[in-house]
Amino acid sequence: MLCKLILRNVHRSARDYGIYLVTLILSVGMFYGFLSLSSSHYQAALPRSIHLELLERGMQVAIPVLGLLLLFLLSYVNAHLLRAKQKSFAVQTILGMERRTVALLFFGETLLLGSLAILAGIALGAFLSQLASFAVFRAFGESYRLQPGLFPDTLAQTLLFFGGIFLVVGLRNLVLVRRLPVLSMLQADRKTESFPLRTQMRGWIPAVLLVSTAAGGLILSLLSRLSFPLPWLLALLLVLGAALWNLVTGIWFLRACRNGGGERPLFLLSLGALLAGGGLLALYPLMKSLVRQGALQAYLTMPPLLALLLVVFALVGLFSTLSWSLSRSLRPPKPRYYRNLFLLGQLKSRLGSGAKTMGVITVVLTAALVCFTLLPLLAVRIQGYQQVLSVYEVQVGTIYTAQEDALPTGPLDDQFLTDTLNQGGYPVTGTASGALYLLRREDLKCKDRDLPLLAVSLSSYNQLRALSGLPPLSLAADQYGVAWSNTTPASTIDGFQQTAPVLTAGGSRLHKAPALDCQDSVGISLFTSQTEAVYILPDAACQGLTMATTFYAANTAQPLSYSFAQSFDQIAAAHQQSLGRFAPENLYVRLHTLQANEGVSNLLLLSLVGTYAGGILMISCLTLLAVQQLTDARQQRRRFQTAIHLGMAAEDRDQVIRRQMLFWFGLPVAAAVLCSLGILVFFIGINYEDFTAYLPLSRMFLLSALTYGSFLLLLLCYFTATYHLFRRAMAAP
Repeated sequence: MLCKLILRNVHRSARDYGIYLVTLILSVGMFYGFLSLSSSHYQAALPRSIHLELLERGMQVAIPVLGLLLLFLLSYVNAHLLRAKQKSFAVQTILGMERRTVALLFFGETLLLGSLAILAGIALGAFLSQLASFAVFRAFGESYRLQPGLFPDTLAQTLLFFGGIFLVVGLRNLVLVRRLPVLSMLQADRKTESFPLRTQMRGWIPAVLLVSTAAGGLILSLLSRLSFPLPWLLALLLVLGAALWNLVTGIWFLRACRNGGGERPLFLLSLGALLAGGGLLALYPLMKSLVRQGALQAYLTMPPLLALLLVVFALVGLFSTLSWSLSRSLRPPKPRYYRNLFLLGQLKSRLGSGAKTMGVITVVLTAALVCFTLLPLLAVRIQGYQQVLSVYEVQVGTIYTAQEDALPTGPLDDQFLTDTLNQGGYPVTGTASGALYLLRREDLKCKDRDLPLLAVSLSSYNQLRALSGLPPLSLAADQYGVAWSNTTPASTIDGFQQTAPVLTAGGSRLHKAPALDCQDSVGISLFTSQTEAVYILPDAACQGLTMATTFYAANTAQPLSYSFAQSFDQIAAAHQQSLGRFAPENLYVRLHTLQANEGVSNLLLLSLVGTYAGGILMISCLTLLAVQQLTDARQQRRRFQTAIHLGMAAEDRDQVIRRQMLFWFGLPVAAAVLCSLGILVFFIGINYEDFTAYLPLSRMFLLSALTYGSFLLLLLCYFTATYHLFRRAMAAP
C-alpha cells in the first residue's frame, strides 16, 4: 500500500519533480562520465601507447571534490520540493494519516527519484564516457575504438557518492516533516520572504570599505615612491578617487539604513566599486612592468584580487537595488508604466527577496563560464608550449637562477648521455651541446628580465639549428646576433634593432649584425630564465666569460618508448647530479616522449575538469533560476487567475509569463556573459604574446564560440522546460 501511494504521489507531482529529476540525471551523468576515465578497468582497455597516470590521479581528486558542489544544489532543490509538498502533507495529516507515515511517504518519493536519477544518470554517463574516450584517443593521435561504458569501480563510487547524498537528504526530510506544525504547512504557499536592504548587505559593507582602503593605500604608496606618465597617472588618480568615493558612499549607506533607506547610496557605492575594480585591472600591465623592472616586489597579485572583490560586490549591490532602479526608471505618468503595470507588480513582489539571489547567481555563473572557457584554452596553450619546447628527443641542462653560488662549475657529461641512448637501442642521429654565458658578472644583480643578459656561442647555436634541420649562420668577428623566444612580438624585435647596443665580450667590441634576429625552434635550452632573448656571439668572444648554464640535446633514430624514457630520466639525472658541477635543483631532463604524454594529460585534465566544473556550476545556477520561477508560479497562480477573470486573455497571460521569465533568466545570464567575456579579454590581453605564440586567434575564437554556444543551448532547454511547467501550474485547479 505504501509503495502504491509513493508511486501515485510521484506521478501526480511530476510538475514539481521535473526540474529536480533532470538536474539529478545531468549531475549523475557528468559525475560518472568524467570519473570513468580514472577507472583501472578503463586504463587496462586502452592501447599501450596511451598512458594516463597523471590524468587518472587528477580526476580521482578533482571530480569528487567538485561533486561536493552538488550538495548545495540538492539541498536547495530539496527545500523547494519540501515547501511545494507541505500543503499536501498538512491535508494528509488532517485526514488522519500519521505524521510518521507522511514522512515515510516523502522519504520514499525522494529515494525513488534518486534511484531513477542514478540509473538514468549512469546510462547518460556511459554515453559521456564514450565522448571523453574519443577526446582521449584523438589527443594521443590514435584511432578511436569503442570502449566499455560500465566499470565496476566507477559504478561503486557513483552509487556510494549519490546514494549517501540521497540517504542524508531523505533522513533530514523525515525529521523536518515530523516536526513541522500543521498550520505552518497549510500556509506555506502564502508565506512571503522579506529581506530589508540593511539585512542583505550588512556583511558586505565593512568588507568593501576595507578593500577600498587597501586599494587607496596601494595607489598612494605608488604615487609617493614613483613618477608615472600622464595616462598612467590619470588611471591611478581615477582608482584613488573611486576608492575615496566608496568610503564616503559606504558611510552614507550605513547612516541611511538606520532610517530604513539606503538604496541610492548603495547604488552609487556599487558603481564606485565597479569603477575601482575596472581601474585596478587596467593598471595590471603597469604593475607587471614595474615588477619586471625590480621597482616593485609584491604588487603583482594584489590589484587583481582587490578588483575581483570589488566587482563581486558591485554585481551583488546593483542587483540588490533593482527594485529601486526599476521604480526610478518606470514611474507614472510614463506610458510604459501603465502598459506594464501588471508585469511591474509581478517583478516588484519578488525583487525584495530574489534580487540578492540573482546577484549571487550572476557571480557563480560568471565563474562557471570562465572555467568552462578559460581552462580548455589554457590546456591547449600548455600543450602548444610543451610541443614548441620539446622539439628534440632528449634535452638535458641547467636553469639560470641569477645566483652566484648556483652557477655551474663545468659542463654536462655529454658522452654518458649519448652512450646510454645508444646502448638502450636508440641510436643517436645528432647532438648539440654548449653553454650560456654572462657578459658581465655584474649582470647577476640585474632584475630586468626583458634584457638579453646571456650569450651563446655561434657554434653551439648552429648545432641546435642543425638538429632542427636549419642551415648554419655566420658572423663576422666583430658582430653579434640575437636569438629571440617565440613569444616575443615583432614590435619588440624591431625596437631592439633600432637601439641595439655595442657589446664588449672577450676583449672585443661587437656590433649588431643587420637583420640577424633569429626566432628559431631550438627547444628549451636557451630560455630557462624567462628572458626574451639571448646574444649569439662569435666563439672567440665567449672565451673567458662566466658560464651561466650548460645544455645537451639529441635526436634518436626512433622515439623513446615510455618505459625507457622513464628509466633514462632517472639514470641521467642521478649521474649528472653525482658530478657535483651544479646545484641538483637546477638540473632538468626533458624527454619528448614524457613531455608529449604529460602535455596531452595536462590538456585532457584541464579541459575535462574545466568542462565538469563549469557544467556543474551552470546546471546549479540554471536550476536555481528555474526553481525560483516555479516557486513564484505557486504564489502567483491566484493573481493570474484573478486577471483572467477580469478579462485578461490567455495569450496576454502567456506573454506576461515569458517577459517576467526573460527578466529573471535574462538579467543574470546577460550580466554573467558580459562579465565572463570581460575577464577572458583581460586575461588573454595581459598574456597576449604567450597565448598567440602557441594558440592562434582563430582557434581561440572557435573554442570560445563552442563553449558559449553549448551554454546557450543548455539555457534554452532550461528556459523552455521552466516555461511549460509554469504554464501548467497556472492551468492547475
